[in-house]
Amino acid sequence: EIPRVTGVQTCALPIYAIGDLFAWAAPGATVVASYFQIYNEVCTDLLTTSAKADEPVELHVRMDADGRTQVVGLREVVVSTADELLALVADGSARRATTGTAVNETSSRSHAVLQIALKQPARPLVAKLSLIDLAGSERATRANTTGQAFNEAKNINHSLLALSKVIRARVEGTKANYRESKLTRLLEDSLTGGATTTMVCACSPAASVFDETLQTLQRAHEVKQ
Repeated sequence: EIPRVTGVQTCALPIYAIGDLFAWAAPGATVVASYFQIYNEVCTDLLTTSAKADEPVELHVRMDADGRTQVVGLREVVVSTADELLALVADGSARRATTGTAVNETSSRSHAVLQIALKQPARPLVAKLSLIDLAGSERATRANTTGQAFNEAKNINHSLLALSKVIRARVEGTKANYRESKLTRLLEDSLTGGATTTMVCACSPAASVFDETLQTLQRAHEVKQ
């Protein structure tokens, strides 16, 4: 049974992952969370707004002294319980960019990235869990998108294509270009080194979305390799 958290609407994966994280953490461990979105190749903090009501704060992506890609100025919040973290996610998700299309009336128009750092006592290393909800890829002809919505779809497809190229390069053992999009720049440490990566795919058995389902399964097959 999926745990229920009052006021929080989310899929089962982050609920289980966050619950397990707090169950496994050693006594005295510190959990620090940040939550942002990549919308039209612009990073905005989902936990912070500007002085103007509900106006997103644009953040820049930079490489730090250790060669790690970071979102500069991202708000980090120390949380003590799973419920506290899930409530934070619900608050941030309310600021996420969505648009109604002919395919989905609340289609996500951004990639959302929840990063959780776990600092355990007596251990020098910091463990990091990244939960990324990729924006849906919809054909413009089916979604009937024009104007701003069409531009959103173009940017979504560009970043998903860049991610697909990186995954294919890893499979083939060739040099991957992580700088083609902000999504791949920020996911580089999740796809290299000692990181463990899992992709969860949402598919439909409906014949009307056969092309989208096939494309999703092809990406999943590449990740599996």
